[in-house]
Amino acid sequence: IEMALDSVPAKGALTPHALLFSESPSRFVVEVEPEKSDAFRTAMGLVPAACVGTVTTGSLVTIIREGHPVIKCELERLRSAWKAPLAF
Repeated sequence: IEMALDSVPAKGALTPHALLFSESPSRFVVEVEPEKSDAFRTAMGLVPAACVGTVTTGSLVTIIREGHPVIKCELERLRSAWKAPLAF
C-alpha cells in the first residue's frame, strides 16, 4: 500500500496523526479499480473525494506526508501491533 496524506481532503491543517486516525463520521476509505475511477468520481458528485493511494503487490505499507515517509513498515508488523491489545 502506498498512500499520500497530502491528497486526503481535509478542512484546515491537520497533523499526520489526525489525518490517519481521526474518526470523522464522514470519512471513508474506498477501494476502486483504476479503470472505474472516473465512474466513481462521477457517482460522488459534489462530495469531496480523492485518490489518496494505491494497493501494491508487495507487503510494505508506505505513507508519505510532504515528500517524507510518516510510516514505512511491513503489513504483518502493523497487523500484529493492531491486534496485540486484543490478544487475551
